[in-house]
Amino acid sequence: MLKRANHADDREVKRQKDDGPAQNGAEPQKKTFTHEDYTVAWICPLEIELTAALQMLDEEHEPLSQPPTDHNIYHLGSIASYKVVIAGLWQAGNSSATAVVIQMRNRFPNLRFALLVGIGGGVPTVTDNGMLRLGHVVVSQPVGPFSGAIQYNHGKARDGMFERTGALGPPPAVLLLAARSLAAQRARSDKDHIMENVQRIDTSKPQLRQFKFPGVENDKLFPADYKHLVPGLSCEESECDTAKCIKREIGELDQLIVVHRGTVASGELVLRDSALRDQLAKEYGVLCFEMEAAGAMADFPCLVIRGIAHYCDSHDNDQWHGFAAAAAAAYARQLFFHMPIDEVKLQTISPSTDPGFKMLVQRSDDQERQQMASWLCSTDYASEQSANLRERQDGTGRWIFETDEFRQWEREKGVLFCPGIPGAGKTILTSIVVDYLQKEQGPNNDVGLAYIFCNFQQQQNQKLDIILRNILGQLVRGLYHIPQQIQAFYETYQRHGMQPQLGDVLEMLGVASGLYSHVYMVIDALDECSDCDETRNELISHIFDLQQHFNISFMATARFIPGIISQFENFPSVEIRANDADVKLYVENNLPAIVRRKPDIQSLVISEIIKKVGGMFSLARLYLDSLKGKCSIRAIKEALNKVKTGSEAYEYAYEKAMKQIQQQIGDRAELARRALAWLTFAERTLTLTELQHALAVVVGESSFDEESLPDVEEIISACSGLITYNEENHIIRLVHYTTQEYLEKTWTSWFPNAHCAIGEVCVTYICYDDFETGRSESWLYHARKQPLNHSLIRKLLMSDQKFDAWLQALKEETTPLHLAVELGLEDEAKALLKIGHQVDATDRLRYTPLKIAVEKRNERLEKLLLRYGATPAADIFTAARIGDETSVKSFLELGVDVNLKDRYGWTSLFHAVQEGHEGVVRLLLDAGASIDCRNTISTTCGLTPLCLAAKNGHQAVVRLLLNEGAKPDFPDENGNTPLMHASVEGHSEVVCLLKAGAQKDSISKGTTFVRVGRNVEEGTPLEVAVENNKKAVIRNLLVNPNLYVSRSPISWAINDRDKEVV
Repeated sequence: MLKRANHADDREVKRQKDDGPAQNGAEPQKKTFTHEDYTVAWICPLEIELTAALQMLDEEHEPLSQPPTDHNIYHLGSIASYKVVIAGLWQAGNSSATAVVIQMRNRFPNLRFALLVGIGGGVPTVTDNGMLRLGHVVVSQPVGPFSGAIQYNHGKARDGMFERTGALGPPPAVLLLAARSLAAQRARSDKDHIMENVQRIDTSKPQLRQFKFPGVENDKLFPADYKHLVPGLSCEESECDTAKCIKREIGELDQLIVVHRGTVASGELVLRDSALRDQLAKEYGVLCFEMEAAGAMADFPCLVIRGIAHYCDSHDNDQWHGFAAAAAAAYARQLFFHMPIDEVKLQTISPSTDPGFKMLVQRSDDQERQQMASWLCSTDYASEQSANLRERQDGTGRWIFETDEFRQWEREKGVLFCPGIPGAGKTILTSIVVDYLQKEQGPNNDVGLAYIFCNFQQQQNQKLDIILRNILGQLVRGLYHIPQQIQAFYETYQRHGMQPQLGDVLEMLGVASGLYSHVYMVIDALDECSDCDETRNELISHIFDLQQHFNISFMATARFIPGIISQFENFPSVEIRANDADVKLYVENNLPAIVRRKPDIQSLVISEIIKKVGGMFSLARLYLDSLKGKCSIRAIKEALNKVKTGSEAYEYAYEKAMKQIQQQIGDRAELARRALAWLTFAERTLTLTELQHALAVVVGESSFDEESLPDVEEIISACSGLITYNEENHIIRLVHYTTQEYLEKTWTSWFPNAHCAIGEVCVTYICYDDFETGRSESWLYHARKQPLNHSLIRKLLMSDQKFDAWLQALKEETTPLHLAVELGLEDEAKALLKIGHQVDATDRLRYTPLKIAVEKRNERLEKLLLRYGATPAADIFTAARIGDETSVKSFLELGVDVNLKDRYGWTSLFHAVQEGHEGVVRLLLDAGASIDCRNTISTTCGLTPLCLAAKNGHQAVVRLLLNEGAKPDFPDENGNTPLMHASVEGHSEVVCLLKAGAQKDSISKGTTFVRVGRNVEEGTPLEVAVENNKKAVIRNLLVNPNLYVSRSPISWAINDRDKEVV
């Protein structure tokens, strides 16, 4: 150790000699080195930390070239005799640290370790070097069972307790020895080289003043239970009581930079909780909390060096950030003078650059990586990719690779939108692009690829979180090594049987994307992705967000849907159309045998089909199918002459195919019709086995007969090219989206009883003695479309065992009585009631059978349920809301309180007024409904029935309420009268009605009427009408010349620059 310390002193003297001229003279010319010359990485997350780091270099070097896929900004230089690479992070946190380290190591292959240098949050505790204070430095060092750094928010539940599993690797021995050497030298030396290093930052310059020492008097520590008063403001601005600060003695060392060595804790967020800080500090001996170590140390040996800028409590203290960053950088610089050069060169190369170790890690990771990817990916898009490529005609689709837009997209991050008309070949071209990228990528683990084929028949697998999980799974499958964050994500959710949260999936997508130099994301048929729940829009938005931070090329195909086109209007696009050369190649290779045998007609067939497909590739297949079975040249020519073009082409082609199906002999026509009906209306995609079973069921039988299973080839052949089968995932489906659209539009012509037939098969299957769950859960969907055989449904509803088995498969909460009422089965409902089914049972939505009967307006079932003791109290609200006068009258006759309130404080009268049901309103008023009561729901501000009717513009109801004695000036809880409500909503006819009996000058005292830029706290109906630009209302109100106004209405109009109103 003595020799090491002396060696450091010699180098320190040399450093001081070298530093002199550089500080005072002209800036020397920068030197240039190679990527292989750099051995030490210096990572600093924040800009203030980067500034301090650059001040510590002895010299700066010329930047080196880097590919466009590497988005890091590297600052190169040297300290002592070491070549150093300094890199910042695009944002704080473990995920970005992982991404930066991966790319840095790819670019500089001889990096041995990294220094993580910056600011952190300190624990106000006492170490061997005294009280830990702001401006001090904490350096990671193994202590007891801990390696020097832990990941405090990474763990798992075990036996009811939380067990932390986020241990990180220890720092390299050479750095631990250097830290010891530096500490020993500081203890013996009269000079403080760390403080001298801080002084390299000239704080007399305005732009560097933030690095000045703030003074011990500004080191304030509040008790753990005293929270910051106003988030976002400083302690002074929020007037935190400094008298509560903990009094600490100021020792001799507190004016210096004190270094504490021990455990550093790394997490995903800035810790601002003093109670959690103290708990973790006590449990793990933590001295400092930060956000990047776990991300960097997962794959790279590091030493963490943090200047203490705050105490991890709610009292933020920005004034210490600069000095804390300078102190950490100064310590890091000094460490270089205690690292033997030879030991650094001999430092064991990191595992990912050791070929032998790499192979071992690869083998051990393969199985778990595949398990993880399978868990993430609910849909096997690889099998769809293979099936699509089998349909592709070799040599077609290559034109897209020649376009400038594709070349640019392939080369650099960006977006490529490829719209196309139906049947243009978008999906096949997508598969061609994916195949091209896979072959170009080869075994390269540095490029990621994920692709999705949206499908209208797989909506259940196309929810936003499921699609993003699938993308993540594909990227994980391509990684050489699984980073710790993704491993923790997998363990947390998969091992506890939980579905991952969307936010966590997005975060892991960021981690995975950052591990690649370039990521390609390809999504086909965005128009087939659901837009009813914003899935499509949010998916696009999230991918665009990821592109802001990572090198991602995103390609999407879709039909010409305005909502989709608008999202891509600012990006390059290439329209997908059936290229003539590609169509020619496809037709030449798929001509019917009779045409191939007669060369003189081949050119005619090819040219006619090319001319008539009009950019729709799938039409070429339909046209070729129409020629099959033709026995003469004349028949072929006649078929070609009948071929339609444009938008009529599909309809004509499909109609012709369906007529051919109907003309088949034997049972084939019926087999095809039933198969097509199932594939058109099934709620989800079917496997071939499921379709076979569905077609084999004989309705009404009690057991399944395996001998009834139809032959696979017969099914496919009978459907005349309208269905396709994927041998890899065993999915059988309609050949194209346009096929689905055509059959949904014309189904009543081809299979008019489809829903009934499918539903009865499902019920029969459920009622089998050996029923297997999962194949017939959707019978109710079809029963709601068409009535089913009552005896079949009765058999299911009356069997507790069968019904419960179906219910379990469906994961639904309902009762047989609910379904009997919903489907209008009076006899079945009566039978269920007779054997004791609860008449007031509730389903998942808290509906009773009576409420369903009311909504369905089924009076016979209502009376039946009431006869068996149904409680009608709550159901009067439903009847009033839908305007069912008969049911309301029945409930009132049974003694239901007409002024009964629901949980929102609404009576039946409010429900009827809300929807404008004049007849029900009259019925309720005749029964004694309170006409001027106020509701208590917060969002409607205690409205009266008349206020509600005026607000909604229900003129007939307003007239009725006024005639029945409603007070025209009775306000809501905010003082807004019915006239005010009608005025602000612009209901001029209602205003006319109210003028006859309302005081037109009533003033609103509330804040209900709000417009952009102003809260209207006082105003008459006229002022409010002017303010809201309701011209018809203004004309009606101005009929009265004696209006009181608190401010000239014309002043409102002039203020709004509305010439017409003025």
